Amino acid sequence: MRMLVSVRDVAEACEALRVGVDFIDLKEPAAGALGGLALPVIRAVVAALRAGEGAENAPCADVGRSGDGYADGVCDTGAATQAHARRRMPMISATIGDLPPDALDAILARATAVGACGVDLVKVGVPGRGAASCALLAALAALPLAIVPVLIADDGLDAAVIDAACAPAFAAVMADTQAKRAGSLLELLGEDALAAFIDRAHAAGRMVGLAGALRLADLPQLARLGPDFAGFRSAVCDGSREGRLDPDRLEALHAAIAMRASPRPLGPATASAPVGAALAAKGPVKRAFAGKPAPTDSCSQGPGATDRLEALGAAVAMTPTAAQAQIRAAAALAT
Repeated sequence: MRMLVSVRDVAEACEALRVGVDFIDLKEPAAGALGGLALPVIRAVVAALRAGEGAENAPCADVGRSGDGYADGVCDTGAATQAHARRRMPMISATIGDLPPDALDAILARATAVGACGVDLVKVGVPGRGAASCALLAALAALPLAIVPVLIADDGLDAAVIDAACAPAFAAVMADTQAKRAGSLLELLGEDALAAFIDRAHAAGRMVGLAGALRLADLPQLARLGPDFAGFRSAVCDGSREGRLDPDRLEALHAAIAMRASPRPLGPATASAPVGAALAAKGPVKRAFAGKPAPTDSCSQGPGATDRLEALGAAVAMTPTAAQAQIRAAAALAT
């Protein structure tokens, strides 16, 4: 399982890069579940991360820590580390903000503007149920961007919405929550419904991510579910998700994910007919497994994982803003 961490500025992004997370997600936690950052901030973070890929004098080139690690919103670069030489460039995503689903023009305009900032992936929140969500997804699919629909699951997930979010035009699909203090996504939907969601998306060839108040203690359950990646903010902050990124918590979580292996075999569901009803009702679904030994990393070794990685890389490479560094980033996730 890969690790996504949400950051709000250059300082936090550099810390996530130093630790070696797979996805650095740009958002403003104080502005909502998928709160958007100002476009100049997104551009500044992207520039710092891209420059940190190889330039010794870049903001993220030699990320170290002394004291609290932050000063006036910029990285402490006083202490050089060897991590820069070893790390690979993560994928960079950004949210567009919490916009109402009927504000179609505003959503499309904001997604286009965020994509033009040079991120690899543009995350757009979509309600998990209703015909309006399918219409929004159809409009998003027409954009020349690597869009990741983030299905807001507080009220459940419809099979039709999942299928629309798994269209080939999209780079990946996620499930998340709006009310972060109402419990985690795992508590909200339950393991059976989430397993059905993951299986349905994998059967469509999409990479799948889970997020929503996830914690270190949730790793065993995440390992059983086998998403391709999981997103974290609260778990790596000092206090609430609106607080600063805590380097020690970030390192501990990254180390725990790196050490954990999936304990059960994972594979696509063989029957999808009962999935939609189970997702809506949050009832139990009997998961059909392939019966093969469990992979240690559902993203890099699981059934169909290579195709999902290729689809993600292709989606990124075809965007108008895709630079060579972005294409290399997609390839790096397969290593």
